[in-house]
Amino acid sequence: MKKLFTLVFIANLTFTIQAQDITNTLGAGGNFEINKNDGTNFLRVNQFGNLNLGGGPGSSYLNGGRDLNLVKEGGSAGITLTAISNGANSRARIDFAKANGTIGALSTLVDNDEVSYLSFYGHDGAGYHFGASLEVSVDGNVTPGIIPMQFDFINKDSESSLTIKADGKVGIGSETPASTLEVNGSISKAVTINVGDTYTAGADDYTIIPQNTVGDITLTLPAPSSCRGRIYVVKHDGNADNNINIGSSTTIDGNTTITLDTAWESVTFQSTGATWIIIGGIGYTGS
Repeated sequence: MKKLFTLVFIANLTFTIQAQDITNTLGAGGNFEINKNDGTNFLRVNQFGNLNLGGGPGSSYLNGGRDLNLVKEGGSAGITLTAISNGANSRARIDFAKANGTIGALSTLVDNDEVSYLSFYGHDGAGYHFGASLEVSVDGNVTPGIIPMQFDFINKDSESSLTIKADGKVGIGSETPASTLEVNGSISKAVTINVGDTYTAGADDYTIIPQNTVGDITLTLPAPSSCRGRIYVVKHDGNADNNINIGSSTTIDGNTTITLDTAWESVTFQSTGATWIIIGGIGYTGS
């Protein structure tokens, strides 16, 4: 009977502990802490409500004052989200939300309001310093159910290196792109110098300079239906003994084959999705 009473008492005590709130009122400079058995800290809540996980002195945390700080010594610090489901729309996710006003009276965002900000810092031996960030902000007028947003990838100089506007326009070195792609700087495109009597243009090519010791070269453009809008520039390498015969599975400006037979001439092709057309060239006369 004594053992039974003890078991009943323990069961009731366990239930009581699980049902109760655990409250710790912090003093002006106090912390709520959970430590390992060797005294090192696992969890700390300070008087400002900051939650520190992983322990370590305040200097080991970035700025030491984020609402949630995670430190891992001797390995990678990370947060893992795992979703296990057969549902097509089930996924591991992190949501960032922003509203103006107060909790009791939320109000509408306006143009240029910052919504979220992911910052990346590195330690230089003396302290943590900003390196780059991803900023998401409102881009335009907010209407019911529609919040237009843009992405800005910020560099160490706090300038946008890459901007993606709400309407899909992309700016590289430009925060206000007026075209689908606006680049404030130089552009590099692929140059392929092929040695041999045959070559087939591919997805990694732009400017193609076929070369051969002597004799004609056959250059084949891909099926235009596979690469609508793609542009190729073909340049004669200057060897007078070589003709470059350019063809495709369809016509090029109505021709079965286009030939470059003069040193240094070039021609620029673009796919319409149905055929290839010539949109430019240097020295090419349509032979």
